[in-house]
Amino acid sequence: MKEDNIIYLAPEEKLDLSLNLNSEKIKSLKLMLRKTKEFTRGNLITKIIDVENNKELYKKRISLYRIENNKEINIDVKDVSILGCNKKINIELFVDNVDGVYVIKDNENLFIKIERESLNHEILEKIEEYKLKIDEIKKSRGWRVINLINNIFSGKNKEIDLPIQREKSEYEKWLINKHDDMECIENTTFKCTLITLVDNRNKKEFCAFLDSIKLQRCFHKRLVIITTSKLKSYVDSIINLYKKYLYIEVKVKSEICNLHNIIDKINDEYVGFIDSKGILDKNAFMEISKEVTNNVECVYFDEDIYDVESGELKEPKFKPNFSIDMLRSINYIGKFFIIRSDILKKINKSFPKYFVYDNYDLYFKLYENGYKFTHVSKVLYHICKDNISNIKDGKIILEEHLSRINLDAKVSICKDEFFRILYSINSKKVSIIIPNKDNLEVLRTCINSILKKTTYTNYEIIVVENNSIEKETFEYYDTIKEIDKIRVIEFDGEFNYSAINNFAVEQSQGEYIVLLNNDIEIITPDWIENMIQYAQRKDVGIVGAKLYYLDDTIQHAGVIIGMRGLAAHRYCGSYKNEIGNMGMLQYVQNLSAVTAAVMMIKRDVYTEINGLDEKFKVAFNDIDFCMSVMKKGYLIVWNPFVEMYHYESISRGSEDTEEKVKRFEFEIERFYSKWKKYLIEGDYYFNVNLSLEDIDYSIATKEEDRDVLIKKYL
Repeated sequence: MKEDNIIYLAPEEKLDLSLNLNSEKIKSLKLMLRKTKEFTRGNLITKIIDVENNKELYKKRISLYRIENNKEINIDVKDVSILGCNKKINIELFVDNVDGVYVIKDNENLFIKIERESLNHEILEKIEEYKLKIDEIKKSRGWRVINLINNIFSGKNKEIDLPIQREKSEYEKWLINKHDDMECIENTTFKCTLITLVDNRNKKEFCAFLDSIKLQRCFHKRLVIITTSKLKSYVDSIINLYKKYLYIEVKVKSEICNLHNIIDKINDEYVGFIDSKGILDKNAFMEISKEVTNNVECVYFDEDIYDVESGELKEPKFKPNFSIDMLRSINYIGKFFIIRSDILKKINKSFPKYFVYDNYDLYFKLYENGYKFTHVSKVLYHICKDNISNIKDGKIILEEHLSRINLDAKVSICKDEFFRILYSINSKKVSIIIPNKDNLEVLRTCINSILKKTTYTNYEIIVVENNSIEKETFEYYDTIKEIDKIRVIEFDGEFNYSAINNFAVEQSQGEYIVLLNNDIEIITPDWIENMIQYAQRKDVGIVGAKLYYLDDTIQHAGVIIGMRGLAAHRYCGSYKNEIGNMGMLQYVQNLSAVTAAVMMIKRDVYTEINGLDEKFKVAFNDIDFCMSVMKKGYLIVWNPFVEMYHYESISRGSEDTEEKVKRFEFEIERFYSKWKKYLIEGDYYFNVNLSLEDIDYSIATKEEDRDVLIKKYL
C-alpha cells in the first residue's frame, strides 16, 4: 500500500488533471476546495473520464448558492465505477456560472487526495516475464510461418473469442460481502412453486434462468413453465437437460390451461411469480427461508440488471417499503414476487388468466383486499437488460384499479415510462397562510406569483404579520388588503413558526390549508389543483412540492428521516432535470416527510393532530408534524408536478447568535427524544442499503451508526 498522495493544482478557469494509474487502482478519492468569492448563482461540476474509452465515469454537481465565503467544499467519490479503477483518467473541475465567477483562486484552495492500492508485485513481475516471452515467440521464424498458414486457411485477422476474466465492480464486491456466511436455517426447505412465462427463443437467457434455479439451496425446486404451442417443443428440448435437478411442468397456454387452473392445483405453502428473462441470485432462497415467516402474506425484493454477455451485475434497484402512490406511478415491485398460496387462491379468479405487465393487476387486487406487502431489502433477482414490459397494458390495469375503488381519474403515460394520474377534484376553499416579517420585495414576489399564475379560483391568502418595523411593509399591507382574496392579520409575539401558523389556521375559512413561506415563488399555474387532488383522498394527510434554488438546482424533493443525523432533504443541490434513483424525482410517491415551505393539509387532519408543536419554534416543526400525521395512519404524498422557487430562510436569517444556537440545540434534543424509536428503525420509505450520509441515494459502503451520525452532523 502506498502512502496517500496529495496533488496540488495550479489555478485555471477549468482545472484538468490526468492520472495514468497503470498497475494501481483507486481505493479512495477525495477532493477539497475553498470558496473564495461570494456569488449568487453557479454549480461546481466534477467530472471523471475514462480517457481510453472517452467515457464519463462520474459526474457530480454541487450548488454553490448556499455555501458561505471561505467555506470548505468536500467531495468524497464513492461511485462504484471509480473505486477500483486502474485506467488513465481525467479529473475535471469547473464552475457552471452565468456570472463567469470562478471558485479557485490559488493552489492552496484545492487539493485532490487519492489513496492508491498497488497490485501484487509477484503478479506484475510474472506479467512482464510473459510479455517478453510472447514478444520473442512472435519474432521467431517458426511463428511467422505458422501465422502465414493460419491467415490462409482461417482468414486474415479473424477474431478469436477468448475468455477474459472481468474484474468485479465495487457494486458486485459489495453484493458478495452482503451474502457472506449465509447458511440455510436448520437445513429447511422453503416450500414454494415458481411460475414463469416463456414467450421467446432466447436460449442463453433461458438456460441462465434455469441454471440459477438449479443452484438454489433451501428450495425444493418446483417450477411451472407456461408457454405457447409454438414454443412447446423448444422449451421441452431445453428442460430435458434440467429434469435431473428440477421438478418442471410445462403448460401450454389455453382457455383450459391458464393461471387460474394452475394455481388451484398448487399444494405448496407459497407461490412465486418470476420472469424467465432474468436470474435468481445464488443465495436467493437461503435469504428467503430466513426472511419469510408464517405471518408474511406477500413479499418483494430488490433487483439489479444482469448483462447476459459479460455476466456483470449493475444498476441496483433499492426499493422503498410499500408505497401505494409509487406503485400507481411505476410498477416498482417488479418481476419476482412471492405470495402465500392460500391468499392467492382466495383472489385467484379476480385477476387475469395470463401474465400481464409483471403481475401489476395482482398487486392492486392484493392492496384492495387489505393484504400486507413485506419488502426484503436484499438483491435477490437480476433482470436481463432488454427485458421491457408493455406499459400500455399497465395503463389499462391502473385505470381499472382506480375505477374499482371509486377514484375518478385520468391516467397518462409519461415519456420515461411512468404513469401520471389526474384525479377529478372538488372546488373546496383553500386557505394559503404566509407568515411575514418585513422583506417586502420577497413577499411581493410571492403574492404576485400567486395572483398572476394560480388557475384555481376558490382560495384566500392570509398574511400573518409578525414584528415588522419597516414603513414600506405596512404600506404594502394597506394596498393588498384592498384585494378580495387577501387578509392581513397580526400575531403579537416573538417569532414562533408553529404558533403563528396555528393562530392563522384558527382564523382561516378553507377546508384545505396551505402553509407557504414568504420566500416562495410559484412556477406551476395549476399548483393548487395538483395538490388538492391528493389532499382530498381519505388516506392522505399531507401533500408536498418540488422546490428549486434560483440557480435551478433542487432545494427540496422530500425529506429522509435519519439522513445526516435527524433528517435531510434528499437530492438537495442536484440539477432540476435529474431523474434520481429509479427515476424517483419524476413521479408522485409517498415519503415520511415534506417541508412546510409549501405544504397542503386537510383542515380536519390539522385539527386532529392539534396543529404544529409550538415547542419547535423554528426547526423540525414540519418534520415533526409529518411524522405525527403518518403515525395516525395518513399518507404523505410528494408531487413533483408542483414546482416552485424557494429563496430559503431569507426573512429569518442564519443561526448566528448564542440565543438561536441554544434554541436550535433544544429543538434537536426534543426531536431526537420524541422520535428516537423511528430514527433507530430507519425511514420506512428509505432502503437500508443506501447511505444516510449521502443525500443522493448512494450505496452504504459501511455500517452507519445513527447516534454517530447525529453527533457528526449536528
